[in-house]
Amino acid sequence: MIKKIETKSLKIGMYIHDLDASWMSHPFLRNRFQVDDQKIIDEVVGAGIKHVYIDTERGLDFEMAVPLELVQQEIADSKQQLAETQSGLIKQVSFESELIRAQSIVSEANTAVRGFMQEVRFGKQVEKAVVDEVVENVTESVFRNQDALITLSRIKSVDQYTYMHSISVCVLMTAFARAMDFDADTIRQISVGALLHDLGKMRVSPEILNKPGKLNMDEFQLMKRHVDFGEELLAGQSWMSELSLKVVLEHHERIDGSGYPHGLSGDEISEVGRMAAIVDVYDALTSSRCYKKSWEPTYTLGKMLEWSRDHFGQAMAHQFVRCVGIYPVGTLVRLNSGMIAVVVDQHEDYLLQPRVRLVFNEPLGRYVTPEDIELTEAVDSIADAVSPQKLRINPMDFL
Repeated sequence: MIKKIETKSLKIGMYIHDLDASWMSHPFLRNRFQVDDQKIIDEVVGAGIKHVYIDTERGLDFEMAVPLELVQQEIADSKQQLAETQSGLIKQVSFESELIRAQSIVSEANTAVRGFMQEVRFGKQVEKAVVDEVVENVTESVFRNQDALITLSRIKSVDQYTYMHSISVCVLMTAFARAMDFDADTIRQISVGALLHDLGKMRVSPEILNKPGKLNMDEFQLMKRHVDFGEELLAGQSWMSELSLKVVLEHHERIDGSGYPHGLSGDEISEVGRMAAIVDVYDALTSSRCYKKSWEPTYTLGKMLEWSRDHFGQAMAHQFVRCVGIYPVGTLVRLNSGMIAVVVDQHEDYLLQPRVRLVFNEPLGRYVTPEDIELTEAVDSIADAVSPQKLRINPMDFL
C-alpha cells in the first residue's frame, strides 16, 4: 500500500516510493529506495522535502514499531537477496570493457530481430527461445554496465531503424526497470515486451512504414493499428505474460488521453505503459529517420520534461532522466572554457557534473591529447551539449 507521510515521520526501514519533489531539488539518483540509515533521512529533510510516499509492502508501515537492530538486519538480508536475484551475481565492469561485448550483443540482436520480424511478415510466429536469448544478453550487459549498450543502441542506419529501434527500446526499458528497483523476473518480462513492442508493424505495408514524407490521414490511421496487430500476434502466445503485453499495448497511450489505441488516461495506463511511452519517444527522437534528423539526447530530455505533465507523468519522466543522465554517456559537450569533451561516465549524485574526456580545443581549432576530468572536482563546467555533426566530431572515436 502507498501512503503519504511527512518527512519528519520517516523511519529507518521504510521504503520510499516517491519523493514528491522535482528531480532537480534533491540529490538522489532515484525516487524509490530503502531508508537504511539516518543519513538518508537527514538528506531528505535537508533537501526541503516536506512529504514522501512510502510503500508499506516493501518496507515498514507508519504505525509499525520494530527494534532498530531487527530493521537493520532485515534491510541487509533483503538487499543481499535483491542483489543476488536481480543480477545473478553479475559483476559490474567498466564502460570500456563492456563496450567490446556490447558490440557483439547488438550485432547478434539485430540479426535475431530482423529474422523473427521477417518471419512474422510471412505469417510465422515468434520463437520464444530467440526472444529469450536476446533479452538475456541485453539484461546481463545492462547489469554489467548499462551505458555501453545504451550508447551503441543510439547508432542506427536509416534502413535498419525498425529493427534497431526495437533493440534500443529493449535496452532502455531494461535499464529503466532496473533503476526502478523491479525484481529480476519483472525486469525480464518488461524487456520481452519492449523487444516486441513494435512487432505489429510487420503487418503494415513497407511503403507506409518506410515512407520518407509525412503520412496522410489514411496512412496514419493504418500505422496506428500496429498496436492492435501486435496484440493479435502475441496475445495467444502462452509464454507472453500480461505484463509484457501491457508494454506492447500501452506504449502509445498518453496521460491526457490523447494517445492510442484506446485513449487511456491517468491511472488507466499501467506503470510499465508509461515507462514504455517515455522510452519509445526518447529513442525515436534521438534517431535519424528518412524524414528527419536526430535530436541530441540532452535536448530531447529537456523537451520530454516539458511534455511530461500531459503525456508521460512528471515523476516518471524525472525518473527516466535520472536513469540515463542529463548528459548521457557519449554526449558531446562544450565546457565554459571552450574545450569540447565527450561524456564518459555519470555521477550518481551530481547529474550536471559527469566525468568527461577533453578532445578538442574550440578557440584554437585543434584536437588535444584526450584527458579525463571529474567536473565535480574541476573549476570548469558544462555550458551546453553540442551537435557532433556540426563540429564534425564523432564521440565514438573517443570512447
